Amino acid sequence: MEAKNTRAGRLYSDILATFTCKQHLDSVQVLLCLFLAAMGKPLPAYATVKSPAALSRLLNQYP
Repeated sequence: MEAKNTRAGRLYSDILATFTCKQHLDSVQVLLCLFLAAMGKPLPAYATVKSPAALSRLLNQYP
């Protein structure tokens, strides 16, 4: 069980290390927490730290 937690922790750290902009990092942390909370509410509208619009902008794909 420890190996699984260690790998998950490393993956989480590696994902967060790829974001250089603090605003993006904060948004990704909020999104990951929403997904990992497993409360059945992964929608950005349920975020309390960042606005749903900020999270939506992070997920949008621009040309």
